[in-house]
Amino acid sequence: MPNLSFRWRSRPAAAALERNVDELRTVVIRLRREVSSKDQYIGRLKFLCQERMTRIDDQRGQIEVAPR
Repeated sequence: MPNLSFRWRSRPAAAALERNVDELRTVVIRLRREVSSKDQYIGRLKFLCQERMTRIDDQRGQIEVAPR
């Protein structure tokens, strides 16, 4: 005979758990959006940093080529 010693949750307890799950889903969605936004921001900063380094390198090359 299987062990049936677990307790069934009452309806109010189940409803509270469902609300808690819904709240946690909302938090997860919000955090995923936040992470996505920060990833986009980081990508933009990396791009701008690379562009800046390229311009600096180009200007250094022009200075080295310029006659003195």
